Amino acid sequence: KLVCASTLHELKIRGCEKLGIEYSASIRLVTPGGHDIDDDEFLPTLSAEKSEIIFLLREESIRENLREVNSSNISFDNQEMAAASEPQDPERPLLKKWPTVYSLPSMPILSKSLQEVRQNCSSTDVGPKYKTNATFVNNFLRYIIKDVYDNYKNCDDPYLTCSQIEDICKAIVTTYPALSDATADGTAFWRQRICRRLKEFRSKIVPACSSPLVQQMRMKHGRKRRHAEAATADAANSSAATDVNDDSENSDDSDNPDENQNPKSKKRRQNEDADECGSVVSLAKSCNFNFADCENIPETHETARLLLNANFRQPDVSMPSVLERMRDTFTMRIARCQNLTVAEEIELYQPLVLAPVIEQEAWLMIEAYNANEKNDYYLPDGPTDIGKNIRVALIRIWDKRDSFRRHRLCTPIILKADNGDVSAEEKLTGAVCILLGRLKVDPTEIFSPDLPVHVIKAEETWWGVSVNGASLQFNSVTDTIIVFICCFIAFNLQHLPKLEAFLEAIEVLARLRKRCAVSRKPAASLVDSFR
Repeated sequence: KLVCASTLHELKIRGCEKLGIEYSASIRLVTPGGHDIDDDEFLPTLSAEKSEIIFLLREESIRENLREVNSSNISFDNQEMAAASEPQDPERPLLKKWPTVYSLPSMPILSKSLQEVRQNCSSTDVGPKYKTNATFVNNFLRYIIKDVYDNYKNCDDPYLTCSQIEDICKAIVTTYPALSDATADGTAFWRQRICRRLKEFRSKIVPACSSPLVQQMRMKHGRKRRHAEAATADAANSSAATDVNDDSENSDDSDNPDENQNPKSKKRRQNEDADECGSVVSLAKSCNFNFADCENIPETHETARLLLNANFRQPDVSMPSVLERMRDTFTMRIARCQNLTVAEEIELYQPLVLAPVIEQEAWLMIEAYNANEKNDYYLPDGPTDIGKNIRVALIRIWDKRDSFRRHRLCTPIILKADNGDVSAEEKLTGAVCILLGRLKVDPTEIFSPDLPVHVIKAEETWWGVSVNGASLQFNSVTDTIIVFICCFIAFNLQHLPKLEAFLEAIEVLARLRKRCAVSRKPAASLVDSFR
């Protein structure tokens, strides 16, 4: 049955209607080859090829469904057929057969934490405590991914089937019952994060590790965020999986107003968004750096850090000297803080609470991104240009506010501005809210404590930013806005799915992000309207 859809979420809903089955968030989409379809990027290729998609309910396995699927139409080109027939490299270790019951590997670094989890298996506090700890989740999954690719998978066979992912999830919740979630089988939390981690790990060894479908999709539509040569070079130096966005779901990029949505679909989407924001406290890192051996901290670096923490607020210490010392410690600091939360990072390097320091961090991070082949960003002439460019972009949005008047979420803000004089700071806050409203995001969302990164507001004043539980307070509303926008770059954090279109749009308008690196359709449409 043919189904037309522009997003994965829409495909699930319409597919369930066509098949006459009840929609459920646990339904998984797989190809006849057994590979999960978990990203909107696959849809154009699947549509062009009219590929068959299997809808798996919670209790179904891919093996049962493949018996009913005619896979004779799946073709491979001559080069892939020849590669498949090549003899096994004698120097490459033989892979083990996937076990009937998968067992978790030993995790020495997490031994104390896991002991606490095991001893408090019936506690309702221990499980959520560790599942919302980014450092624990990152290291826990890194051990598992490394074990899988050391023993059962390699570049010739990099994809896990649905049943194999289920085996890993069951091993987790069976070994550590406190880490299960509220779903029927208790594995939804880990299934989502394992799929994302596997996807990120495979992307680092492109093109050696791609199915024909993925290779063809990349050739047609491009993968502009990373060059294949750079990804292959990274893979040669990488021995473990990198941090990925653990809180991402494929959001509906449709530009249709919320009031035109089906009420049931709208309510379901709201529930998914609430889970998306409420279940995650820490954001994953955007890029994994290997600048230095962070296990052996030089004594000179540690001395400089302690001295800086003790003196940076002293009246006789100038801001330029603080910025210079923070710049000198940047390389070691980023390597050392790769697996730390922002709160832990600020505890080690206390000047990170200052707005000028955060602007400089964003500038240095863009410089590091470009050096590591993450070419999404433009490097401004200097750190202060980041704040200046953001202010200019917001004023452009404010000056064009009349063109957004017809949008439901923008109208109250614009009408309020029409009724009286507006200060310079009110123009900036109004521009932020107008941009959010234009992208179908309720402006009040940015004040929600459920978001890992949100604006702190007292009465009508924006006075700070909370980043993964670390509260950054500022005397200026302008500093609050600039830090809220650039902190994702400064602290090397993945974008929040709920705010990704907003962040991409403002970064492009502020001449920080490249237009070709915009992934959200609403953001691309809005950016193009300013040209």
